[in-house]
Amino acid sequence: MGGVLQQAVLMGKDAEPAVLVGNGVGSPGTITASSSLTGVTPERAVDGLNSLDNLNAWISEPAGTDPLPRWLKYDFGDGNGKTISEYWLMRRAFGATQWTPTEWTFDGSNDDSSWTTLDTKASGSNALIPEGSVVGATDTQDENFGKFTISVPGLYRYYRLNVTGGSTYTAVGELVLYGV
Repeated sequence: MGGVLQQAVLMGKDAEPAVLVGNGVGSPGTITASSSLTGVTPERAVDGLNSLDNLNAWISEPAGTDPLPRWLKYDFGDGNGKTISEYWLMRRAFGATQWTPTEWTFDGSNDDSSWTTLDTKASGSNALIPEGSVVGATDTQDENFGKFTISVPGLYRYYRLNVTGGSTYTAVGELVLYGV
């Protein structure tokens, strides 16, 4: 797979997974969150502009206002379900671990009510940027992302990163959804 910032289109069923959402690429749809601080809205998590700027990310309201679980959700729209086979996450800035999720599920739904857990990460899975990453590296380098494969993907309209463990706030620099 090439760099995640390359433009990609939804490919046929037998094609290699393509970027469907994230890094400025997106199928028609909407991203929402359980909450967000002013200026660091959910759209920042799929804009492809993550950098050394700590504010170029989605950041939730604090725990007193938005207790865990906190979520980031993408809706592909009515009649426009997708099969996501892999998702990538990036911290809010290279090397910034503060507010990074430590536990989560990645879920799919067709009605935004009943959710199927597609992937689970327990405490200690906080590997959104590999430890050996070079500070100041560009966000076009794939190694700056935590890459997570969905072992049994399905066709869903909604996908949700449901954060169940972390800090006072939750922050995600970039969310990228791959599918076929």
